[in-house]
Amino acid sequence: MKAITKGIAVALFALAGTVPVFAHAVGFQLDAAPDSSGAGFGPAITFKIDEIPLMFAVSLSIHGNDFSLGATADHWFIHEQISDSLPIMWGIGWGAYGHVGITQSTNLSFGGRLPIFLDAFFKDGFLEPFIQIAPSIGIAVAPELVFPDWSIPFSIGLRFWFNESSK
Repeated sequence: MKAITKGIAVALFALAGTVPVFAHAVGFQLDAAPDSSGAGFGPAITFKIDEIPLMFAVSLSIHGNDFSLGATADHWFIHEQISDSLPIMWGIGWGAYGHVGITQSTNLSFGGRLPIFLDAFFKDGFLEPFIQIAPSIGIAVAPELVFPDWSIPFSIGLRFWFNESSK
């Protein structure tokens, strides 16, 4: 079990090293969830790939023998500045999540989410701090079938943009 967890962690860190090569934005976020449902919790890598209109995040949490791996992909359909005098923007989108958790049993779930966020762009659009809440509903397929499997995760993070036209 520990060897599998370590192998997955090494693969994810290797993936994290390649993300900046293809991404127009890359950053880190901390995900919190009120329960173990939804897209997972813990530290995450967030990124935007050129030509794909989705914002991605991959989270990984390992605590002793407990392992959590989550992934999200969100499309922003509203992303507007709050006022002309402030660089703060608000947005809403739709997305999907998948989550694998290994504790005393294996947990597997997937579903949809509604990200609602505040962000701002500083240093000519290079730095983007953000906060987000993403009510989610889906289905858990292991260790038992559960519908609805719902969660309200919260994220806070910072992205670095390399191509302003991708926002």
